[in-house]
Amino acid sequence: MNCSLILLIGTNPLPNYVVAEHLLSKKEPKIDEIWLVHSEKRDSQSGTEKTADHLKEVVSARHPEVFFKYCSLSDVGNAGAIERDVKEKMLEHVKEGNIHLNYTGGTKAMSVHVYRTLEQFKELQKKTFSYLDARGFVLKKDDERGIVSVDLRKEVSISLEDLARLHGYEKKSEGKSYYWLDALKIFKDIIAQNELNKFLEWKRKMIRGLYYDEKGNFIETRKKMQDRLIKERSLFDEHSFKEKVLPLLQAIPDEHSILDETGQSLWIPDEKTTNECYVTRVKPAVKEFLDGKWLENYVRMILSEKITDKMIPIEFNWELRKPEGKEFELDAIVLNGYQVCGISCTTDAKEDLCKLKGFEVLHRVDQIGGEEAKAVLITCLTHNHSERRDQVEILEDDLKYETGGEDKLLVLGIEDLKEDNLWKKIKNHIWG
Repeated sequence: MNCSLILLIGTNPLPNYVVAEHLLSKKEPKIDEIWLVHSEKRDSQSGTEKTADHLKEVVSARHPEVFFKYCSLSDVGNAGAIERDVKEKMLEHVKEGNIHLNYTGGTKAMSVHVYRTLEQFKELQKKTFSYLDARGFVLKKDDERGIVSVDLRKEVSISLEDLARLHGYEKKSEGKSYYWLDALKIFKDIIAQNELNKFLEWKRKMIRGLYYDEKGNFIETRKKMQDRLIKERSLFDEHSFKEKVLPLLQAIPDEHSILDETGQSLWIPDEKTTNECYVTRVKPAVKEFLDGKWLENYVRMILSEKITDKMIPIEFNWELRKPEGKEFELDAIVLNGYQVCGISCTTDAKEDLCKLKGFEVLHRVDQIGGEEAKAVLITCLTHNHSERRDQVEILEDDLKYETGGEDKLLVLGIEDLKEDNLWKKIKNHIWG
């Protein structure tokens, strides 16, 4: 007997996708149509018809034989309105009176009142109900059978392209990449030798002290930069970390090098150098790499080396945009089946700024992966602070307490960045 699958559409369509993919892969019952129950956009009520459209687009591409139908709810907070809309717009048109409702999506009021309406509708020949358990990643039915699936992360997968499409995002055009592998390998050595703190101290004095103005803005005027470097060049030449940092600076591509032709001292632009030429040469190395991007690219290098399974979707600098202009960005995103894990990196060692980064990555993974999603925040905080004890543990506990995500977030600090340790902790967090 054929069956109509009914899905409640909320703001996150991923659970609906998982349920549809799982049930469509089964021979019994054979699902030939899917009803998408969504809210109408009116007054203070947000509409989810567009979300339903995105779900239909992705599932239809994989299962073109399935028919999709829509049932709009005029007032998702009114039990009588929900019952009337479901009866008039859907139940009178359901084939053969055989339905299966998955009530994972939508609001609580939608779940309760749609469920009740279907349960009390006597004309239906057969009706079954299920929900997706976010903690166990299993499908549960409301009968004596209980759990009716294995861990669905092992059965249902989604590509990063379809995940973006499911949420109505389009991939932004590729920006310039500063993934300089030779320089990143030097960073790996610096980290392995427990000298990253020395680099960060050098960066504060040299990069921040020379190439930024008093307000913290990168200096884009050649003349001002020339005067400053002539006056302060001895700071670089005499710094105790110079010999350690030189191989790193020498590994940066020549067209963006901040070193002169000798490779031993800072390049000072002369009068013939235009502002544009100075900025084009120096800004990528200073602002885009040495001042922060090196960490996310270092993490990218480690994960690219460790994740050799081509079946594991992973992408770096995941930048998306919606047609109406809303943007979405993660330094890295990894999928465990359909479970999303977003990774965010910051070289800032200020706890308040790291906390903001933590809230941001948690918000992003919730937005695109729902309550099953996970997050990793990689920082330069320390486990061994002289006054604050374990900064990393304190931040992680604060974020878990304030967001309620007990197993959702992993915070890593400067002592966790060594290659094997970094990989082990990220691997355990994502795959267990």
